[in-house]
Amino acid sequence: VGIVKEPYWFLINIKNQSKQIDFVFEIRHSHLTHIDFYEMREGHIAKKYTVGESHPFHFRPIAHRHFSFPIRIYPEQTVSILLFVDHENTLGMPTRLWASSEFHSNDYRFNLVAGVIIGFLLFCLFVAFLAFIFIGDQVFGWYALYLAFTVAYVFVDLGYAFQFIFPERGRVDGPLSIYGPLFIFCSLTQFVMVFLQVRKISIGFFKFFRTLLLVFCVLIIIDLIFQESFRQFSFYVLPVVFGLLATGLVMLFVTGVLAWRSNKKNAIYFL
Repeated sequence: VGIVKEPYWFLINIKNQSKQIDFVFEIRHSHLTHIDFYEMREGHIAKKYTVGESHPFHFRPIAHRHFSFPIRIYPEQTVSILLFVDHENTLGMPTRLWASSEFHSNDYRFNLVAGVIIGFLLFCLFVAFLAFIFIGDQVFGWYALYLAFTVAYVFVDLGYAFQFIFPERGRVDGPLSIYGPLFIFCSLTQFVMVFLQVRKISIGFFKFFRTLLLVFCVLIIIDLIFQESFRQFSFYVLPVVFGLLATGLVMLFVTGVLAWRSNKKNAIYFL
């Protein structure tokens, strides 16, 4: 749907043409503000669930990082799903109907892979932090900070933070999902500036990155002062922020290429 300013209604008709009867309707998104889920049978409301970031985690009928709802549909039976979605940001609504057993086995595999990746990142973070403590080189400090923000963002973005850390305070989860890319980019940029010695490569690039970091810091401070202005004015603010992030990432890559052409061996590791 994209960036939205108004609530949306969605109607989905499901006919069971299999022998399965127990299903899970999954909205594959972790950060929707408010959802009213209606299971309609013969024009009447059979079940209703109210979930979202603005509600405690235990409101969800299935304890899952995504918004998932159990449905029983007998063969050749038709059920209508009516969704009311009120969101304050970019609205994405990827949905899937699973057989109940398949849903849980797929979730187990996903959690296993996610655990391995997050564990590896935590190990790298631990090693970088130790290197910073014992060697004292700031490049390890910025790299450790970059990894810390990355792990935190992945944990939040996948929905694990709301599920396991603050299940009663979903509104905390939303701002973290917005700040996360900014913190990751800022720490990555500082790491690159030190690692590739950007000031020696191009003073113009150095000033550009410094200015971009200042802009992001100002945006975060404004958002904190005026209580989640990113959410309230997301229709206008987010395209600007994402545009700046994309520009910054391109410039980081160009900086790496310039460093490589300047015969800096560490540029190869960066690229």
